Amino acid sequence: PIDSQYPEERIQYMLEDSKVDILLIQQSFFNDIKTKAEKLSLSEFKNVGEFRETKSDIETMVIPKTKRGSNDLAYVIYTSGSTGKPKGVMVEHRGVVRLVCNNNYIELKETQKILQTGSLSFDASTFEIWGALLNGMTLVLVNQEVITDSILLDNALAKHKITTMWLTSPLFNQLSQQNPLIFRNLKQLIIGGDVLSYSHVKMVQEHCPTLQIINGYGPTENTTFSCCFPIKNEIKRDTIPIGRPIGNTSVYIVNNQLDLQPINVLGELCVGGDGLARGYVNNEELTNEKFVENPFIHGEKMYRTGDLARWLPDGNIEYMGRMDRQVKIRGYRIELGEIENQLLKNSSINETMIISIEDQSKSKSICAYYTSSRNIEFTELREHMSKELPNYMIPSYFVRIEQFPLTPNGKIDHKKLPKPKQSHTKYRLSRNEIEEKLVYTWKEVLGVNKVGIDDHFFELGGDSIKAIQISARLNESGYKLELKQLFRYPRISELSKHIKPVNRIIKQDIVEGKALLTPIQEWFFDQRFTDQHHWNQAVMLFREQGFKEEIINKIFNEIIKHHDALRMVFKQNEEGKYEARNRDIHEEEYFSLDVFDIANEGIAQKDIGDFIRKKSSELQSTLDISNGPLMKLGLFRTRTGDHLLISIHHLVIDGVSWRILFDDVASAYEQCLRREEIVLPQKTDSFLTWSSRLKEFSNSNELLNESIYWSEIEGLEKEKLPEDIIDKKSAVSNKALLKENNQIAIELSEEETKRLLNKSNQAYNTEINDLLLVALGMTIHEWSDLKRIVVNLEGHGRENILEQIDVSRTIGWFTTQYPVVLTIKGEDLSSQIKSVKEELRGVPKKGIGYGILRYLSAKTNALNSGKRFFTPEISFNYLGQFDQDLPKNILGISPYSVGDSMSPNSHNVFKLNINGLVVNGVLRLTIDYSQNVYKRETVEYIGEQFKKYLINIIDHCVQKEHTERTPSDLQFKGLSLEELKLLEEEADNIL
Repeated sequence: PIDSQYPEERIQYMLEDSKVDILLIQQSFFNDIKTKAEKLSLSEFKNVGEFRETKSDIETMVIPKTKRGSNDLAYVIYTSGSTGKPKGVMVEHRGVVRLVCNNNYIELKETQKILQTGSLSFDASTFEIWGALLNGMTLVLVNQEVITDSILLDNALAKHKITTMWLTSPLFNQLSQQNPLIFRNLKQLIIGGDVLSYSHVKMVQEHCPTLQIINGYGPTENTTFSCCFPIKNEIKRDTIPIGRPIGNTSVYIVNNQLDLQPINVLGELCVGGDGLARGYVNNEELTNEKFVENPFIHGEKMYRTGDLARWLPDGNIEYMGRMDRQVKIRGYRIELGEIENQLLKNSSINETMIISIEDQSKSKSICAYYTSSRNIEFTELREHMSKELPNYMIPSYFVRIEQFPLTPNGKIDHKKLPKPKQSHTKYRLSRNEIEEKLVYTWKEVLGVNKVGIDDHFFELGGDSIKAIQISARLNESGYKLELKQLFRYPRISELSKHIKPVNRIIKQDIVEGKALLTPIQEWFFDQRFTDQHHWNQAVMLFREQGFKEEIINKIFNEIIKHHDALRMVFKQNEEGKYEARNRDIHEEEYFSLDVFDIANEGIAQKDIGDFIRKKSSELQSTLDISNGPLMKLGLFRTRTGDHLLISIHHLVIDGVSWRILFDDVASAYEQCLRREEIVLPQKTDSFLTWSSRLKEFSNSNELLNESIYWSEIEGLEKEKLPEDIIDKKSAVSNKALLKENNQIAIELSEEETKRLLNKSNQAYNTEINDLLLVALGMTIHEWSDLKRIVVNLEGHGRENILEQIDVSRTIGWFTTQYPVVLTIKGEDLSSQIKSVKEELRGVPKKGIGYGILRYLSAKTNALNSGKRFFTPEISFNYLGQFDQDLPKNILGISPYSVGDSMSPNSHNVFKLNINGLVVNGVLRLTIDYSQNVYKRETVEYIGEQFKKYLINIIDHCVQKEHTERTPSDLQFKGLSLEELKLLEEEADNIL
């Protein structure tokens, strides 16, 4: 058998070496494989049902006579070879029969079902396939994605009532760590391929006490298993033996002279018996070296495994490691010499040594040390090696050294080789001024201590909001970064080539005059909220050293002058439509500061929180969008520090704006403490300019062409969410008021959040939002049984759609909101992530066009036809990482409530309003809902499922060792996921 995922050169070598006459092959690979053998497509074979012949047909059928014996060849299976080429092991029929018939290590009978988990190119498949077929059992085949996904595997085991299964030790460890109950319905589980982990076995035994776990050991050269050890629940050893020889198998532990070793004395493990292979195909020399005359039984041979082992007093055998340099990585036996030979084919490589290393979790990786005539990029070495080696044989680490350290005997001194983490090729220092500036900016914005020029922006926790902040910081330093370039080139080494000097001077004048409304502002007035003046965003800051009142006033006067949108007011014209105006700096009061000296007002410590919440709510209710102010400040002095409420009407601020505000407040406060004049960074283009340019863009052909896409979304048949109607009078969701709302919250742990932000996106080249929406879609699907979930998605809105305009440091309400359709098909997790990612990437210009077409375009497109628009019942908004956006030496987030940011009398827009935010290193998701529509237990269930699916997604993604691309990564328009699957092997080699 040959794995179709192997590189073409490796497949070609196996076909030529084995001299096959006939090749059974899938139709999709039919034209790709070049061979002299006759090729038969599997699609040409009939379905089992088509072979149902009539009785007369069967009676007259001529069955050819064949003469076959137990010593005839059954198959040739290739394993890694030390010469740089794989070697083919010739297994005979008797070996397969001895493995699965009348055996003494596992029960195989017709009432049982076995799940195939091994690749056809892996010799464990011999046990699975023939163990089932030669014992009347049922063999169940599933997609490979199911095997590695704990949720899907759990479902498959239950659905098919699997009784028997084989797993590699590393995969068993991963699955048991995720869900030790996953094996609860199995009767027997055989594990092999590497040393078993005592702690993982013990954990599964505690959760699945009726499960029989078997440690299976054996080389391919002795037909899969040679020894087995049934592990009892009361196991007392930290190391698990490999047991005793299985039926019709001989095992010897010998010294260098092939003499038997006594009990407890280390030696080489040799095997023989009916399972012994014939040898290596077309390799007589290696066959004679490994398959030697058995000195204990005349006329028979035995195989020298190269494994170290010893007999235990109880008659079991303990495995003690390898004599040579073969290693097992993820269950695959790898000859390190083969990797060395492949690396040496690079003409720049002089010497090399390949070793396996273990991390803290005992997971093995391959590390390549080498000397070379020039500096070689990590990606070049990977690409070079992937042409002939499968992915599991590509080193995880490449370490270039000047020369190999030697022992006094002239051998390489392994102990003196540098640790790969210190020389990991992925970490390279900046090489020029631009890269140095990018490294510094990434450290600041992403909150990480170490950044190399090959680090991936999204793997370090980056997102679209962080990208805007980086663009703004670079702009302050005189560099121009277009956001689309950061998404296209997420590594500094690539991105630095696309950074340009700022060559456009933006006027720093005070902006005043009439301003056009943006789509989100039009949407706000279209809602006709009760108490429109009370629809704010607010933050409560904390400073242990206290805030000085005069400094706060001085800072916010400067901020009001600098950020023009904070001076906007909104008034109705004669037609009743709202218009915006930017006031100059000499008009009415732009903000107010109220001070509450709690420390001296005799308020009990337990009542401080309620006092601050009540006063904050009162302050927030007094904003005035028509005359101002649109900002209120409240300073609460306590004995442990001061808490500063900043409340700003949502019409003039959004999530990105808050980050800009935090930077300016912190910077200005530090300048004031040093008694310096307040100097804020240069302005970017004004909100007034942005809104004006959006209006121009609203009737462009580029945008109007999008109306077809959005009209199709609007035209989809929408299925409503189920409800728990509590109060029939208030059951209609758009009549439910905020004061009738309740909220539930879920949180990930700090470690889970870290894995989500820093590790999960590498698996499928995703963003945080993608994975959160996959979890949301799967949650709603499970709860409601809807397969198509429509969600109102919010974005930052500062998309790169206009030429010669930069709003990276501009405060205002830029937010976009638009409907997205999440299609949940009940697929395996990998396919579901890819599917949702592609749906999101298919949204034109990240959704900004939807609002423009609805509110700004001339009423000539299908979307803007005067009809009422469908409003999704679920809204989702991930606000990013606020904890990294506060200069911690100056500002912190207060633990006290900001009170009611919105009027309790305003109505709900959505049935379920979900917001996500990272604070103090923890992802917190809140779900707001009307108590008149849903019971708390219903929403708590939704929250629990959301968290469960999200953690499963994180676990799944973190385990992926290589990035799987989707059509949007390839920038290949029209390529579907299904078509890409047919190109995956080629794409892996290219990417």
